[in-house]
Amino acid sequence: MRNYKILKASLIVTALLAFTACSSETEANRQVIKEPGKTITVIDNEHTGTDQSEDLVEKIEHYEGINISDWLDEETVVISKENTDMDKMSLAELSEYYPKSLYLYNVNTREAKLLYGVKNTFLVDAKLSPDKKNILYYQSSLGDGTYAVMNMSTLKEFSITGDVSGVAYTAHWADNENVMGASYNGSAYVADIKGNLSELVELEGEAVSNAIKMQDHIMYTTNTGSNLYMMNLVNKQIKDLGDKKVYRMKLSPDQKQVLLFKEKGPETMALVIADAEGNELKTIVEGSYNGDAAWSPDQRRIAYNIKSADNSNTNDELYIYDLQTGKSTQIAVNLPISSISWSPSGQQIALSDTSGSEPKSSIIHLK
Repeated sequence: MRNYKILKASLIVTALLAFTACSSETEANRQVIKEPGKTITVIDNEHTGTDQSEDLVEKIEHYEGINISDWLDEETVVISKENTDMDKMSLAELSEYYPKSLYLYNVNTREAKLLYGVKNTFLVDAKLSPDKKNILYYQSSLGDGTYAVMNMSTLKEFSITGDVSGVAYTAHWADNENVMGASYNGSAYVADIKGNLSELVELEGEAVSNAIKMQDHIMYTTNTGSNLYMMNLVNKQIKDLGDKKVYRMKLSPDQKQVLLFKEKGPETMALVIADAEGNELKTIVEGSYNGDAAWSPDQRRIAYNIKSADNSNTNDELYIYDLQTGKSTQIAVNLPISSISWSPSGQQIALSDTSGSEPKSSIIHLK
């Protein structure tokens, strides 16, 4: 994990997830889509199938040199890009790069307005709080970076680090007022928007690798094994949910469900919906998996991408899974994807690729 942050800080190579796989054989209520060099399994209890992208997609627009990380409104996104108004980085290994600053970017006019920048610092991966009043981002310059929170009106910011929390290496919005995650000291922390930090003492020494808050529970994984755990915030009891092999977790908008990114085998991944108790409700897809997945604001759809190999070529395929119909629709191909974010209306999807030397982004307009 530390190496990942160092790579992220250097901006030479950034990758979030990379897995190659083939899916399992067809079973009852499974549809297996087989194409040359790949197998993808779409799973549902009652409905299976895929639709064509022309049923959903109106157009796709591409943006060079910017990394879209979140939406402020239907016309404005938060981006990170090189700030050429500043001097280049002073560190010798990064001296060919300019600092990266945060901007508000109009996707129609393609005009960028500086939101926040710091000399000799990369600011990336910015995520707005649900009420859009504060922003969480990652900052780095030398060695390991840190997460920081900034008020969108006052531009007052603080770093999530200190004797209590250690240095945070994961962070997400738990609600409008609080950020939580895991830290390098092996525990989990909560940071409020005023800069107050607290450690979850019940998890001290647990070697926590990822932690999310779901209602009155904390769901977490550790560096010591592949089991998934849940701590009740009321009675502080910890429950072992078993060997789940969860690599990553994504909360639903209402925080009552979670997407589990699971390693099914040495070369097979699965994307699974679970409830607040950790019960697995539905497997969306098995097979080659890469990049990201994101809930739509109305929680009806999930956008996710599959990385598949076709002879010597590697293709990224974006799908939308509809929870009401149980169908996955392929809406884009050959778009390398590191992160996915929905617009507030659910009518646009921003894709960002940070795997190369220069970031690229795309916006898919849905019908």
